Amino acid sequence: MGLSARGRFIFGRILRLHCIGSKDTLPAERHTSPIVCHKYRCSSLKAQWRHVPGRDNPADCASRGISPNELLAHRLWWTGPAWLREEISWPNESCKVSNGELPEKRSATCCNADVVDTESEFLLRFSSLHRLLRVTAWCCRWRRTSTRPPGGRESPLQPDELEDALFRWLRIVQRLHFPAEVAAIAARRTIPSRSSILKLSPFLDENHVLRVGGHLKHAVLSRDERHPMIVPTSSWLTRLLVESRHRQTLHEGTQLTLGLLRHRFWIPRGRTIVKQVLHRCVTCTRWRASTPQPAMSDLPRGRVTAARPFLRTGVDYAGPILIRTSKGREHRAHKAFIAVFVCLSTRAVHLDVVSDYTTEAFLAAFRRFVSRRGHCEEVYSDCGTNFVGADRELRELFRASSSDGRRIAHAATTEGVKWHFNPPSAPHFGGLWEAALKSAKHHLRRVIGESTLTYEEMSTLLAQV
Repeated sequence: MGLSARGRFIFGRILRLHCIGSKDTLPAERHTSPIVCHKYRCSSLKAQWRHVPGRDNPADCASRGISPNELLAHRLWWTGPAWLREEISWPNESCKVSNGELPEKRSATCCNADVVDTESEFLLRFSSLHRLLRVTAWCCRWRRTSTRPPGGRESPLQPDELEDALFRWLRIVQRLHFPAEVAAIAARRTIPSRSSILKLSPFLDENHVLRVGGHLKHAVLSRDERHPMIVPTSSWLTRLLVESRHRQTLHEGTQLTLGLLRHRFWIPRGRTIVKQVLHRCVTCTRWRASTPQPAMSDLPRGRVTAARPFLRTGVDYAGPILIRTSKGREHRAHKAFIAVFVCLSTRAVHLDVVSDYTTEAFLAAFRRFVSRRGHCEEVYSDCGTNFVGADRELRELFRASSSDGRRIAHAATTEGVKWHFNPPSAPHFGGLWEAALKSAKHHLRRVIGESTLTYEEMSTLLAQV
């Protein structure tokens, strides 16, 4: 129909109205998103924006709250302000706002920059005190003799040059870690009360190195022992000193390393520092490492089952020992062994002499053992050649007993003996009889000594053990 209409927007906030109508944002309204203001401008390019006072704004009735009864009779809510009917009566108030009257509120940020002094990069390049002192001594010698003929530059370093290099580095690290203390002592002022070395009564010697004061001035000791040089706790030079003394003591422990250090130097919290350095020593760590031990497996059935003594037995050999054939001066001695039988249930021990290391000799000792202690159902032993042969011969004997009747019925039953061999190269499987061997040797060494006994004397002694 060719009609055109213009929108009219009346705003209650002057600052927000200025934000929409202006290209810039007021300092007080800068927390409003620029995107929101841009949307207002784009959606109302052909519209006109005006300001309405708060007393004539119907929207304030809803935003500020009003009771239902009052709302029913509220004229401003239902009809709006009276001047709204005629456009010529609309308020024409200026919405100009001065930026100078509304200063921007900025959040204050405080940044503190502390200057932290670090140790010399030249010092941190060295991992050995000996090399550090030699390089420093060579540099000092070159500086002294750079203007002289090169004749004396190649001579070996002297001890006083290495000592001077040590003093130079001590002065550097002391002035880095104790600047207030060094300045106060040099100016003959009182050391700050918060100083970590105040109780040491420090002083500067003729080389301008801090030393411990103390009360040993008249002691019959060297000067370094009476007044050791103070070394900072967290200095790299301290670590080099500790490692040097540790190697000098052939990688000894904390006490000896610290004692050797205190002959010349005093380190605050010295024991803690020495422990830390020694804990990082690669050589000590390698030799201090323990071999991982596997978890112990379950005990054999014979160890945990109640039974008659020596029904299940472990056997092993000890020796060799020397046995005399007869008494007298012109006697001949030969090697013999001790057979150890241990009950797996009660840990009782039976000892017997075996004349040699053959299967026949062991079978004879085994028959004597069975005759005295009773028949064995199961025998456990190491995987020795004599025991393997004994097992084979026992089985042959027991098989022969079935055919020959009762030829060896007095020594064993017709069921035979079940023999169990430990795995090869696994002596820990026989820990029970290995412990019995250790106890038996303990008594035999103290009784026999260097003597040589006869067979009867050895049999009697084993019975007493």
